[in-house]
Amino acid sequence: MSPLYSPPSIGPSGLVIPPFTAILNNLIGVYLGLYGQSTYLGPDSSDAQWQSILALQVYDYDQALQALYLSFN
Repeated sequence: MSPLYSPPSIGPSGLVIPPFTAILNNLIGVYLGLYGQSTYLGPDSSDAQWQSILALQVYDYDQALQALYLSFN
């Protein structure tokens, strides 16, 4: 089962960021909600590749935030 997306948050154990797959699945779900479930998002489609690029950028940003947060501990 894929992890569910939850936005980054600060909890008792520090900054919690979602895994890449959760971010990607969330973006794909939103995309399908906008353009319809029949939209093709196979790995060879430009739309799926664009969603992966966006998810990777969000994940990289989250990791930078986590590094910044940990630098203050």
